[in-house]
Amino acid sequence: MSWTGDQKRGIIRRGFIIAAVGMLALSVAACGGRRFNFSGGSQPSETDMAAADKIFAPGAEDGKATRVALLLPLSARGKFGRVAKSLKSAAELALFDSGSSDILLIPKDTGGTPEGARKAASEALADGAEIILGPLFAGSVTSAGAVSRARNVPVIGFSTTASVAGNGVYLLSMTPQEEVGRIIDYTMKRGKSRFGALIPKGGYGDVVLSAFERAVQRRGGTVVAVERYAPNVGAMTEPAAKLARFAKGSNPKIDAILLAEGEPLLRSLAPLLPYNNVDVKRVKLIGTGLWGNPAITSEPALRGGWFPGGDPAQRRNFERRYREVYGARPVAIAALAYDAVKLVSRLAADAPRGQRFTPERLENPQGFTGVNGLFRFNSSGRPEHGLSILEVTSNGFRVIESGRDHFGSGLAF
Repeated sequence: MSWTGDQKRGIIRRGFIIAAVGMLALSVAACGGRRFNFSGGSQPSETDMAAADKIFAPGAEDGKATRVALLLPLSARGKFGRVAKSLKSAAELALFDSGSSDILLIPKDTGGTPEGARKAASEALADGAEIILGPLFAGSVTSAGAVSRARNVPVIGFSTTASVAGNGVYLLSMTPQEEVGRIIDYTMKRGKSRFGALIPKGGYGDVVLSAFERAVQRRGGTVVAVERYAPNVGAMTEPAAKLARFAKGSNPKIDAILLAEGEPLLRSLAPLLPYNNVDVKRVKLIGTGLWGNPAITSEPALRGGWFPGGDPAQRRNFERRYREVYGARPVAIAALAYDAVKLVSRLAADAPRGQRFTPERLENPQGFTGVNGLFRFNSSGRPEHGLSILEVTSNGFRVIESGRDHFGSGLAF
């Protein structure tokens, strides 16, 4: 069974997914899996989707389907539980948008711990998974990879910790190293070469600082001053004032400042610079992918700032489809699960079992395109993205330099 683009869009728009999947469920009740456990109404909710233990693409048959495990901290409380459910919902949406008719998605709960990820990966392999998507946290990705490696089953993880990649583990997320390198490249092309930075304490900040110093040095710039701060509003005031001493006046020693922060703290950090007499029209504020939350456009100090990211139009299209189905906005990283399912659907469509997810196919040098633009995996499992440079405006984000649109010919999906 194949679905045309118009049919798929019509299903999503009119809420007919429930009826379509309900009919499919009757044919597979004996196999023990569920086709979407909807509670009723015109559209499924994220809670309904989270309840299903096996998710079939339209027309898929259990015995013939490509089995794809999705490892997430589904039972986690608070924000990580919400993130996990949004990732899972995005993965399910991708089944319909891909047009695949032979994918069986098998969600597994990691509980958010390395031991939980190890157990979930073992269960997924016992269920016949040919590839594992997730987990979310670095330690969990490492644990899942250790289990799957023995069975020669690859993992596409959602962690941003580059060090966990390799030996059968691939990372789909944008890493701080990529983001920092891209924004420093662009900033120096635009004539800025004397850098300062406000970077949070902790593991993320350590990675950003190392990448920042290497990127500036490699390109012939100068790191004038760096200040670290504990990630809370009260702890940012003094470091910002110290850095401002190098960046104020008519002839500042710094001409660009990296703010390695995201919502909600970014909108508290940025205005501390003009408060300390830094002219943010003269000294360019730049950021990492953490800037990608549209809420930051409400802060005047950030307007005109630059950061790396995917194409906002692609992101808006994904978020629109997600809202149409679930009535909610996806979390920022939900597109990772969407792109991962679209990728495995594409690779599964033209190769027999055992040859679908080989290193040669996953590491295709031409790459693939998804919500976040062009990407590919290198032989070490680390990602490479065709990142654009975005500018913050009062009306949203504007692309001021498009990312690469091909690594060769590119393989869109």
